[in-house]
Amino acid sequence: MALIKCPECGRNFSDQADACPDCGYPTPGKKPKKKKSNIAGGILAGIFAVIILLALALIGVVMLASKNNDEPISETVNKVMENAASGEVLKNEKEFEIGDTWEVEGQWRITINSVTEMEERNEYSEYDPAAVYRIEYTYENIGYEDKNEIMNGLFIDLSSYQIVDSAGEMGYSYPNDSASYPTEVPVGAKMTADVAIGVENAGDFEITVLQYDGNGKEQEATFKCSVK
Repeated sequence: MALIKCPECGRNFSDQADACPDCGYPTPGKKPKKKKSNIAGGILAGIFAVIILLALALIGVVMLASKNNDEPISETVNKVMENAASGEVLKNEKEFEIGDTWEVEGQWRITINSVTEMEERNEYSEYDPAAVYRIEYTYENIGYEDKNEIMNGLFIDLSSYQIVDSAGEMGYSYPNDSASYPTEVPVGAKMTADVAIGVENAGDFEITVLQYDGNGKEQEATFKCSVK
């Protein structure tokens, strides 16, 4: 080891040093050491950040699903874990398709059995729809009682709820022949009814049912109706 004089500040320092300890001037004739790459640390930090984001997203999904399904968070968490283990994704249980049954515990069950296009038109109707569809559905009263004593049972008319056609325009109830009009159904009974709706744009449509249960709480579900 030998002492050398710094060309910059004039201080003597070891020729084994990478640079002058006073001013940082590089040791003449010696290549400065490269700083160690911190790529591994950056990767770990990135993975950790992704895990945190996924955890926050999962918590949000669980809380939203629990709120939508009117069930304790613990039950929703169990469903999420079971679906994750099987590779499935927790879906919104308030969205249904033809053939699915929407059940509100202790109140009712509703199933849309079929959707068919009708050729007939009502000459006295004020509407001139692009398409008219007959919806056949079954609803069952498993405990609904009107606390206001206005209704004598469960009454579900799917043509009276929010109908959105394939272009996002609102549909409507259309006066047409029915094989079985909906009526009030007492507890323990069910019926299969059919109603007609009109839309300005033919094709798939949605019906969002907003119905108060016997406890005065508004229940909501959307039926996605595919037209073949």
